[in-house]
Amino acid sequence: MREKAEDTGIASLDESSWERLFGGVVSDRDRIALILLREAGLDLESLLRLEISDLHLDGNSLRIGAKKAELQMASAEEMRSYLLAHRDQRYLLEGRCGLPLTPRWRRCVLDRLIPAGRASGL
Repeated sequence: MREKAEDTGIASLDESSWERLFGGVVSDRDRIALILLREAGLDLESLLRLEISDLHLDGNSLRIGAKKAELQMASAEEMRSYLLAHRDQRYLLEGRCGLPLTPRWRRCVLDRLIPAGRASGL
């Protein structure tokens, strides 16, 4: 079963809520994940299975297979930097063992960020 962004509790956030959510992110990997959930509209399962070779960044446009998403300029720059720094990885969101992150990442990162954001006014 594919878990949609709305299932994670972040699909309906307004701009200030997104800013607070991004403010709680520590790692560049988690920032990239949030950018893809928000701006590319990926579901969580697809996000976790993404390989670096699946992404094609051209200007501010990101192509993932047949899907195309327009990114904000700052997000496109972050994505470009992340891809360059992690070009030796197979998976975009790789865990410590070189395998893709598991749905446990949601419990460890998203589920921690969202309640923390709500406590700060999300």
